[in-house]
Amino acid sequence: MDKECAKWLKRSNVIFIRVLNPLGRPVSGGFKDKAPKMSKEREKTLFSQLRLDSTMRKEFNEYLGELDYTIAKRKKMTVISVPITDYLVVVAVKNEENAKKLAEKLIIKFGKIFA
Repeated sequence: MDKECAKWLKRSNVIFIRVLNPLGRPVSGGFKDKAPKMSKEREKTLFSQLRLDSTMRKEFNEYLGELDYTIAKRKKMTVISVPITDYLVVVAVKNEENAKKLAEKLIIKFGKIFA
């Protein structure tokens, strides 16, 4: 998992990648040196919120089907969240990137790791 995260961080379009455990705590990944800085407390809050959002969406799996990924386009970056087993892979990329393609690549790459 660490090796795969390191590969993603080497991509010029990736700002950060984090793999979150079921409690929303990062277990792998990191930020690029030039990534916008936020305090550790704000980072913890962000990841907890993303994890909670992903968990709450599971309530509708029976009616809507399982969630493949979510994409949130913001002014400064696009954030992709991919639930895989009990983990959540979160990647922030530059806005000009094709987020849907990247989300599908994340599913393939990390799906193999967590299989």
